[in-house]
Amino acid sequence: MGACPSLHPSKPPPLQYHPCVSRELPGLPPALVERLRADRDGLDAGLGILVCSMDEAGRPHPMMLSPLEIVALDARTLRVATYADSRSTRFLDARGHVTVMFVDAGEAVYVKGAAWRLPPPAGFPGLARFEVRAIVVLEDATDAGLEGAAVIESGIRVRRPGVEPAEAFALLQALASREDK
Repeated sequence: MGACPSLHPSKPPPLQYHPCVSRELPGLPPALVERLRADRDGLDAGLGILVCSMDEAGRPHPMMLSPLEIVALDARTLRVATYADSRSTRFLDARGHVTVMFVDAGEAVYVKGAAWRLPPPAGFPGLARFEVRAIVVLEDATDAGLEGAAVIESGIRVRRPGVEPAEAFALLQALASREDK
């Protein structure tokens, strides 16, 4: 790749990502897929995952998930749990557009995708279950030539005290279930 063009061009390039800021991936990185598997060991309760849908006016609508509310079935397919009666669920149902953002030490991965509702996860009637199919997966990395020594030091952290491992495992399994699809 040659030298990076200016970050402030007079006219932005049409429908392409800035090569020095984001690069398109074929899917989620393997380490992230492994971290989000339904049968993963332990409760990786540290990473807060940001999700953005669109509200009725077309504005971004953010929500945050814990690792107990998301499962990677493969590098291009996620399952997400939301509260069944939430605005986030209503917006995902109505528009089906979603961006899922994974930001942690040293990496930022964004999944722009299509979401549709599945039957609720078995045993968790207050939750809605969505499948998210990745349309575009982007990875952000800092460029020392443009940003000096800038690095992503950490992501958002979530702690869920009192969650029993068996309950967490049951929810992850219910999210990943291919029954009632």
